Amino acid sequence: LQKKKDMFAKTQVVVISTPSHEEVKEEMMEQDMENDMLEHYEIKPIETVDEFISTLLAARTTLHLYHFAATGLGSFASHEALSEAYTNLLPLTDSLAESVQAEKMLELSVPCSKICCDSLSYTCDLLQWVREYRKLFLYSFQQNGIDEIESVLTKLKYKLTNLK
Repeated sequence: LQKKKDMFAKTQVVVISTPSHEEVKEEMMEQDMENDMLEHYEIKPIETVDEFISTLLAARTTLHLYHFAATGLGSFASHEALSEAYTNLLPLTDSLAESVQAEKMLELSVPCSKICCDSLSYTCDLLQWVREYRKLFLYSFQQNGIDEIESVLTKLKYKLTNLK
């Protein structure tokens, strides 16, 4: 009888629990988001004013997607900053497009919008892209419009960096 007691005393009980469907789904979503964050988003090189306007229209939608996706610490500040940016970007893009159409009709095709990295990285990439391709616009009044677009993006960069 003592041997049986000793045998049971040394026996370990291992409880195996399987995660619920929701836990598995949540873990998969977290892994997908981590993989997407690792993928560096690059705004495509362009050659025409039409592509510049099209990319700005897609960028406005992408900023709106980031607005919806803001969660966690500092998310309210990000949510509000992104809202202000995408709201201000649309009329500026519209005005720039109309200034071009005074001379030629634009052939616009809006690229797909998706969240691929964090909103700050996207904003920095977009700001750099705008600065690189602004040279496509010949007139000072169009450059002034792009200055306003840069201002919106620079403010957004500041708010995403410093306001938590």
